[in-house]
Amino acid sequence: MSMREVVINAHDESLPAHSPLAEAAEAVWVAAQRSTWTSLVVVPAEAGLSTGPLAAAVAAVASAQRSETVEHLDLGSVALADSRPLAEKLAEKGKPYRYVASVRCPLESQTALLLSSAAHAAILVVERERTLLPSARRVLDLVGPDRFVGAVVVGPVPG
Repeated sequence: MSMREVVINAHDESLPAHSPLAEAAEAVWVAAQRSTWTSLVVVPAEAGLSTGPLAAAVAAVASAQRSETVEHLDLGSVALADSRPLAEKLAEKGKPYRYVASVRCPLESQTALLLSSAAHAAILVVERERTLLPSARRVLDLVGPDRFVGAVVVGPVPG
């Protein structure tokens, strides 16, 4: 499956119709529908990179397009001891396109690795001029390259 790159401003948390975040969320949603999944996880390729706003925006776009709720799960602060029911929720087979989750970087959190690996599909988030290629490759390898249906580049657009 080929991945599509989308560029957004990492600090744009609003969702007006033509904002970079809204456009990125739409692009991620369309790309993610190349496969059928119950859960999609938005995975940062490095520590400290937030995926919550993008995951929430993708869930909102998906809900609007499908005319039914696609739930955003903010899993960035979940402790390993509390992760089992969430991992089971992400691993559920059933109604397609139910959950879009945000997690911490699997390189910094075993809980994030567990939750990312439980999801059916994933989007990789990298930061322009900051994320190192070895870090992104390591996240792909840890989570499983076959899970990834796309990638998003955040940060200021050059030029």
